Amino acid sequence: MEDIREERASKGANLGIYFAVVALAAAALVFVLTQVRVSLLEQTLLDAQRGIIAKRVAELKGNLSQIETDVVTREEQIKKATATEARYAAFLSELLELSKTDIDARTVTQKWKIQAAGAETPVANASAAKPSATATGESREPVKEVPKDVKVPKAASSEVPPKAKAP
Repeated sequence: MEDIREERASKGANLGIYFAVVALAAAALVFVLTQVRVSLLEQTLLDAQRGIIAKRVAELKGNLSQIETDVVTREEQIKKATATEARYAAFLSELLELSKTDIDARTVTQKWKIQAAGAETPVANASAAKPSATATGESREPVKEVPKDVKVPKAASSEVPPKAKAP
């Protein structure tokens, strides 16, 4: 009888071991299947994220090329503005030089408050302090002698009427 008990006990022990191994294998199978399912879901999410990132990269490349085009355009505009500013500066310095000898040029510089850089601002009533050209007997015609360093624009020289001979 003891042999039967031992056999049954060993079969029960074996059955317990088998049950534990089967439960462990089932748990491992469930774990592996769950991980595969999760990795498939994550793969779908990763593919979607890659697509979004690819679109963003394409947009950024387009934006970069647009920015490069804008930079070139702005540089051209800055060059043109600098050239225009230089022309205006030259024109205004010629006007200031001319205003030393020409009453009309002086009137323009006073009216528009044109002055050399760093020069003090003229007195507000400077034109009132000076007598008018007719009061002093000066003519409104340009001065006969123009300094050699002053450039007279062609348009200005062509607009000057020829002088009448004095009687």
